[in-house]
Amino acid sequence: PLQRLGPPVRSIQAVQPFTAIRQADGSLAGRVLHIDRFGNVVTSIRRRDLAEGGHIRLSILGREVPGLVSSYGAAPSGLCCLIGSDSYLEVALAGGNAAAELGAGIGDAVELRMVS
Repeated sequence: PLQRLGPPVRSIQAVQPFTAIRQADGSLAGRVLHIDRFGNVVTSIRRRDLAEGGHIRLSILGREVPGLVSSYGAAPSGLCCLIGSDSYLEVALAGGNAAAELGAGIGDAVELRMVS
């Protein structure tokens, strides 16, 4: 019976889109979608949103995260950005928990800029 599934839903709440939004100045406005079990911060910015060959700088909670590394193994000490296996931009901390370091949570705003 349907009653065994739980109480009826009384209201529905829309969630933010799982995509980044290009701003007039060329930056990307995104959100934290997920924090994985290692503390990596998964954002709504995807590989396809990035310009080929450009350098990036990500802002999250008043912190700047420079650069993009090719893999977790190539991560320097400190915070860094990389493209995860699902093609989303992630913030990682080599040997640590990026979410805890930043105080980040789901829904927090992120901004990405291409730099020369």
